[in-house]
Amino acid sequence: MIRNRRVGWTTLYIHGRSGAEAEILHSLEHSGLNFLPGYANEDGLLLVWIDEAEPLRSFKKAIGGKTIFKYRLRFYATVEAFVESKSTQEIHRDLDADDIDAINGWPTSLDMDERERLRA
Repeated sequence: MIRNRRVGWTTLYIHGRSGAEAEILHSLEHSGLNFLPGYANEDGLLLVWIDEAEPLRSFKKAIGGKTIFKYRLRFYATVEAFVESKSTQEIHRDLDADDIDAINGWPTSLDMDERERLRA
């Protein structure tokens, strides 16, 4: 929906579980906010152009907290930010618990086993 004024557009990528697109568009259509739907060639990704004068918070409120949590929606201003977050998630899937603990500086289960042996 576009009101009678000149609108500058900002691209917004919304990613979440599949099936969210219809519910997001339905909510935005009934919100009265200016937006244009787009198309993204990936399941669970919706591209929309939003009125740059409106804060992102307005669009999140229009979509609704229940929908955001139900579909685990994440909002990205650029395609680069989306791709970077996706590659970070893939890296974390390949790591086991000890790898993640080592990255965070926490003692790993190997360190714990070594401590137990030294105490005995």
